[in-house]
Amino acid sequence: MILLRRIIKPSIHIRYASGISFRINELARFSDGSAIAQLNNTSVLVTSVSKSKTLSSSQPSFLPLTVDYREKAAAAGRIPTNYLRREIGLTDHEILTGRMIDRSIRPLFLNGYVYDTQV
Repeated sequence: MILLRRIIKPSIHIRYASGISFRINELARFSDGSAIAQLNNTSVLVTSVSKSKTLSSSQPSFLPLTVDYREKAAAAGRIPTNYLRREIGLTDHEILTGRMIDRSIRPLFLNGYVYDTQV
């Protein structure tokens, strides 16, 4: 099955951030949507996946949203050893940042949207 996705390259002018660019649906082709924001040498990749069916016949009263935030050590110039690469988990900073992202995007979903979503 061939999935055709539209690649969008919008140009957005932000007053105090010159040189910021967004590329939408260019990477992460198996996700439902993706975006790359880039400012100078800093890039952020965001992907989103959502199920098309609910798990149960009754609609839950909450939004099943999961936010997974990770900072890659190699992006900061730190290359962990093999032992640390396997044993390392999420840091407190990554957990708290994921919670802040969750709290800020949860109100953006429509009422009645009850599909499992992962960002």
